[in-house]
Amino acid sequence: MKVLVDLVLSIDGTHMRKGGEFEVRKRPDVPLLVCRWINQIKMDTGYRETEIVSVYLDGDEDVTEQVRLACR
Repeated sequence: MKVLVDLVLSIDGTHMRKGGEFEVRKRPDVPLLVCRWINQIKMDTGYRETEIVSVYLDGDEDVTEQVRLACR
């Protein structure tokens, strides 16, 4: 199944919004997949201070807390 992810991060106090479409086998895999994507973004931005502001799936399902827990 495909999911549309809308991600907002705060990197050194500057908000950044990214979106992407991902193929997942089952819905519970999404937080880990998004966490891996965030780790890639952190690497690309030099591991600056990064905070997860919000994560939405398909425009309306808030999974911010699940992603925060997966990224610990």
